[in-house]
Amino acid sequence: MAECRKFTHAICVKTDAKTEAKFELFPAEQWGGPAGCYRVRRNRSWLNTDQGTHLFMPLRVLGEVIVGAVAGEEIELTEPCLPKGSLVRVRRDPDDPCSYQRVHTKTEPWRGWDGNWYVQVRLYGRGDVMVTTDQCEPVPDDNEVEGKEKQ
Repeated sequence: MAECRKFTHAICVKTDAKTEAKFELFPAEQWGGPAGCYRVRRNRSWLNTDQGTHLFMPLRVLGEVIVGAVAGEEIELTEPCLPKGSLVRVRRDPDDPCSYQRVHTKTEPWRGWDGNWYVQVRLYGRGDVMVTTDQCEPVPDDNEVEGKEKQ
């Protein structure tokens, strides 16, 4: 089915008078997304998340995608592999490098308005907080550690 919504901006990336990529930008609000973000169609194909849901990009991330097209590089838009319930190690206090806590993720990763990927965890003394996936270090399950026998 053809898209009835109209794009508000179009950006063409050309090299040697040949079109390499055409980006069509649609305001995210048309799909119930956050203000200031865009849903993007590249060469008539939607850029979506790995699960096939709508991907809303803030201008910073959109700029990285377009610069990647100019440079001839593909920008990684895939979400981190931290499914709900993953065991991770998170720093409780950003100023203290020794204050780590092992916790389980409470949500699937999602991309914030700032372009970073986030998950929700429950930290002792702070409750449920959203942390970037960069702050999460996956911890192997005790059953997955090689050389460790189950007793």
